[in-house]
Amino acid sequence: MTGCSRRTGPPIVTDHLGEELRLLEAVADAQRALLGMRRRADARDALVAYVERLGASVAPAHPPTDATLPVDLSVGEGLPVVPVAPPGTPLRSRLERTLPELVHQAHAAAARCDELATARLDGDRDPVTGAPTRGRLLAALEHAVPGEDRLLGMVVGGEGWAIEPFGRMRTDGLVRALADVVRSLRAPTDHWGRLGGYGVAVLALRSDEGRTGSFLAEVQRRWLEERGLDVHLRTADVAITSPPVASLDHLEAELARRATAASSGRDDHGGRR
Repeated sequence: MTGCSRRTGPPIVTDHLGEELRLLEAVADAQRALLGMRRRADARDALVAYVERLGASVAPAHPPTDATLPVDLSVGEGLPVVPVAPPGTPLRSRLERTLPELVHQAHAAAARCDELATARLDGDRDPVTGAPTRGRLLAALEHAVPGEDRLLGMVVGGEGWAIEPFGRMRTDGLVRALADVVRSLRAPTDHWGRLGGYGVAVLALRSDEGRTGSFLAEVQRRWLEERGLDVHLRTADVAITSPPVASLDHLEAELARRATAASSGRDDHGGRR
């Protein structure tokens, strides 16, 4: 065929096409980073890295300038930050075309991370009381300071206290009521968790017997107000020893001793009631 030739060599990549391919590659890498994120801050870092990879910079959102784009890259993590690119430039155009969708994907990925974190937290909660599990309490005890912190235990009923007189639903209700009292009274800095059986424990940080004694007395007072005398509440208070995690065994042994004393007609100090 005359007047027509066919190119048989490799395709010509123009500067514009090359820039578009690099842009697509940068977008794909940012999306991969979002898929692999483990915390909300990772979404912010992925967006900032994308902007900087394209050649733009990042600045605080306030005060705004002509060069800043009104697109918050923080994803709710820290102070708002925005990309900076001169108006009317190809760089600005690329950011305006790609960032809104990437930011939307970042928020969706961050929300998924938040849901997973909540699910993991729920897995560390006792389903009856909402208190942290015994395992979480043991983890907190690993950082307790002997001679400075104390461990308190509060248990519904005495030794051998069984479900039979009350039924499972009422038993769970009593333990839940105890947890509600403890939750409302404990200091925000104190750790707490579910004990085996029908009780909860509080790791009181930087506490002496005066403070912990007052706390237990207030728990008893509130318990009597809310539950009357139909079910007794057994309490104990032990100092953190070394190793700190062993203090939980000491606390449960003391609670069992006091329950035995109560069931044999003795008070917590070994005397006849």
